[in-house]
Amino acid sequence: MTDPLTYFFTVLISLFAVIDPLGAVPIFLLITPEKTAKTRLLIAAKSALAVLVILVVFALFGHWVLAYFSISPPAFEIAGGLILIKLAYDLLWARLSEMRFTTREEEEGLTKRDVSLIPLAMPLLSGPGAIATVVVLSHSAVEPWMTYALLGGILLNSLLVFVILGLANPLSRLLKETGSALLTRIMGLILMAVGVQFVVSGIDKLYE
Repeated sequence: MTDPLTYFFTVLISLFAVIDPLGAVPIFLLITPEKTAKTRLLIAAKSALAVLVILVVFALFGHWVLAYFSISPPAFEIAGGLILIKLAYDLLWARLSEMRFTTREEEEGLTKRDVSLIPLAMPLLSGPGAIATVVVLSHSAVEPWMTYALLGGILLNSLLVFVILGLANPLSRLLKETGSALLTRIMGLILMAVGVQFVVSGIDKLYE
């Protein structure tokens, strides 16, 4: 039987690795160059709320989307795992995957008045990888407490998004480029393991 505390921390760490708010700090600072500290805090709060809503919606209703398109959960789990592996590969090289944030989105962000929803919340923080992760985890939640653990993990990660983006300036000065690259590679390693696990689990379910 799965230990609830172990499961919760697995969900928490998996989501933190794929949302990667620490990796979003440089982008956040880049697209809010002339914003005051108060305005940046407001943007961080709105982004965190948007991440919470997006991921909760997919956690609760993602299986309906799969059913509508006649996609089997194991097939989606394999596809989600491959997405995570691609994202993780880029993180291991300490670079931002274009699956999360493209050059065009960066240019658009520099000209937008409000960047909290697009491109910050979507696709940078709650993009394809994060959505695939919550859908896979929600389908594998065979007990009610697992669903509650998933929702709790989403809530806590949304709070972390707010805190980390709210402290973007001091964090950037503290970590510098070397520290940021190191943390990015650690997140990439964790995400790679999660992605491989999704692929292996999906293949196993296909042949059950």
